[in-house]
Amino acid sequence: LMNLAMQRAGQHRARPIIDWHLFQLVFIVSRLPELAGGTRGLGEAAQTRLSILWFPAGGGKTEAFLGLIVWNLFFDRLTGKHLGVSAFLRYPLRLLTYQQLQRVSWVLGQAEEVRLSHDIPGQPFSLGYYVGQSTTPNRINDRDHRRLRQDGVPANWQRVFRCPSCASRSVGLRYNHDLRLVEHYCQSAGCRTGGGRLQVYIVDDDLYRYLPTVIVSTVDKLAQVGQNRRFSQLFGRCELFCPVHGAAFRGSNRYMCPASAAAADGSRIEECGGATVLWGPFERAAPSLHVQDEMHLMREGLATFDSHYETTALELQRSIADGSTGWSLIGATATIEGYRAQANHLYLRDGVRFPAPGPEAYTSFYYETDDALLGRLYVGVLGVGRTHTPSVARAIALLYQIVDGIRRGATRDLEAANEYLNLAGASLDRSSSG
Repeated sequence: LMNLAMQRAGQHRARPIIDWHLFQLVFIVSRLPELAGGTRGLGEAAQTRLSILWFPAGGGKTEAFLGLIVWNLFFDRLTGKHLGVSAFLRYPLRLLTYQQLQRVSWVLGQAEEVRLSHDIPGQPFSLGYYVGQSTTPNRINDRDHRRLRQDGVPANWQRVFRCPSCASRSVGLRYNHDLRLVEHYCQSAGCRTGGGRLQVYIVDDDLYRYLPTVIVSTVDKLAQVGQNRRFSQLFGRCELFCPVHGAAFRGSNRYMCPASAAAADGSRIEECGGATVLWGPFERAAPSLHVQDEMHLMREGLATFDSHYETTALELQRSIADGSTGWSLIGATATIEGYRAQANHLYLRDGVRFPAPGPEAYTSFYYETDDALLGRLYVGVLGVGRTHTPSVARAIALLYQIVDGIRRGATRDLEAANEYLNLAGASLDRSSSG
């Protein structure tokens, strides 16, 4: 199932992906005992180590851990976990979350197509974007509700632009005022979704309600563990799940969901909004996989802040899951220096590197250097006898002169081309000179 989903996801790239690299496949398979340990008693290793996937930038780390996430989603659905968060994918910077959200949404959309085609039970695979109020709102209050009903959803709230189902660039935004829900939807007439809601949630309150299968987040959002009681719902602390209004614990969704309001009063209803209410306890409702991408950026002040919450989250998960082993920890990085100390400082765990060092600096069982391929050329400037600011200013001035010279040359070429094209009654606009 994982291979089918990743194959579908790789077909719509400029350079289609048709095969795994060896290191990707070995990394995925080597992690499976930890993920299966929650139900098969093989999870002790997950208690003591951080698995660090190290590979140079552009080598395929993202596809490796996305494949592992997809495997985990299918494993959960096939072994009784039909709803709830399965994986957290966390980044140090918001810009990184935005970039990777497009790739994650596409892979999840193709995994959902595979799930449907194989009649696998459970809630649809869904995606949550969890980064904070400066990017997307934490909640839709009464004032926001009135404004969204009147003016619609601001365009800058859109987070997914290619439909995860059909790949068309026709995704739009709308506001469901009955559910107070910001929806992405596909406007393509041929899409399987038929204009229905795409499984993408961008408001914090909606994540607490609908429990996305995969959450893309910044590391600082883990601080919500001590500030918002509804955060624990992401870790499986739910007494009911209403397919229309979402999950709730002790009336946490009572203002939106009649089933939650009834539960807060001590009663129990079986149907809400025309759908059957699911009552807990739920099978392995806590997430089982945590991926910290760009781990080399987790340094200094940010890492000091984050380390206060990592082990707290692990302990919270164990307490809610009644002694479960907690989530399997994966780190992904393009640099590897000091990784064991970093793993200990962040998670109180030992770091295990994959791939392991080879016999030479640039050779491993999984890779070797190809001197015929020049990836990037780095040029450094050493300002001898100068301070930092004048050196940078002089370097920028030289770069500008080079770029300006290229631009002037392009302009001359454009003018010559226009003289030729004018003979045929056509011309080139200057905006096309790029």
